[in-house]
Amino acid sequence: ITRKALYKSDFDVQTKLHNPFSFKLSDGWNHIQQITNPDKHNSAYFGGSVGISGDTAVIGAFNGNQTIGRTKKHQSGVVYVYKYTNRWDLFQTLVTDEVTNSANFGQNVSIDGDIIVVGAYTHTSAHTGACWVFKRKDKDSKFEQIQRLEPTSTSKNQNYFGRSVCISGKDLV
Repeated sequence: ITRKALYKSDFDVQTKLHNPFSFKLSDGWNHIQQITNPDKHNSAYFGGSVGISGDTAVIGAFNGNQTIGRTKKHQSGVVYVYKYTNRWDLFQTLVTDEVTNSANFGQNVSIDGDIIVVGAYTHTSAHTGACWVFKRKDKDSKFEQIQRLEPTSTSKNQNYFGRSVCISGKDLV
């Protein structure tokens, strides 16, 4: 059995990057590669959150800028999906047109099989937060947004919903 792992590296104060390291288990854990931000946005906090399931890795850059069409959302956050075939290669970039400026989309990410959950804990001006769920049909298809989750409590100010997310099978916390 071959196993792979991502390690969130020490934070670089100058570049505000984590640049995760990848390891493979085979007679002990061996370093494969260091993954760098494809956007090169110096204050993106790339690698601030990481998740892995099989040959797919998810890396959050919660301070990255999203550009959808002609609209640029500053520091809204971006999530990168990587696939492993002898090395980690960028497969897809996840963004959503529903996210607000400074939402922290990708502050926390989780993946299980064909489902990715992305938290954005400061989404909206009241910092209520939200989570987005993405799904793919099979391991070779792109992830598509299927749902946005929001807090249901009566007090919706500063809930920071989505600050931490985890998915396992049919359970999402």
